[in-house]
Amino acid sequence: MAITKATASSVAPAAKGDLVVGSGTNDAAVLGVGTNGHTLVADSAQSTGVKWAAPSTPALVGVSLEQNGNVSFTANTFKFIDFTTENWDTNTFHDNSSNTSRITIPSGYGGKYLFSGFIGIGGAGSNNFSIYLRKNGANDAVPGGLPVLQPNNAGNTSADGFSVVLNLVATDYIELGLRLTSTTTYSVQSNFQATFLGA
Repeated sequence: MAITKATASSVAPAAKGDLVVGSGTNDAAVLGVGTNGHTLVADSAQSTGVKWAAPSTPALVGVSLEQNGNVSFTANTFKFIDFTTENWDTNTFHDNSSNTSRITIPSGYGGKYLFSGFIGIGGAGSNNFSIYLRKNGANDAVPGGLPVLQPNNAGNTSADGFSVVLNLVATDYIELGLRLTSTTTYSVQSNFQATFLGA
């Protein structure tokens, strides 16, 4: 990157993409074109206060959990899934040893979150099942708390997914629950994700 100083009256960009910029001392300067794909950014350390730089890539913030195993249900009572497999967790949203059903919003990351996932049950029989998102151990995370109601599937494997955007503050936590209409143990496979969308 070449910067050539000249007086304001005699600045003459010579190459394709050159820019004329101020230097802060009543002078002008020519800022040569940057690398393909780079963008112009402010930088007070530069003599002209700007430079070309590679665009920053926004960092993913969130968590993805999985559960695969037998789960015991009590009829018509929500069972909140305990997750002990983390696909990724950028900011300690989840703890594999304590309160494993929770995705908890960390300090400094209050805002909008996309919660998504699925639950699959092997051989659900004549059961209807419903998916429930609970906030802070007591409240429905969404109106009615039930993004999905899956009717019985004549004994075959049943599965359904969900997605919802929630506005949360630090220390809020969300749990994923499942309710069946009978007391039994089923093989359950589940995924539970939260992705930070911004404040």
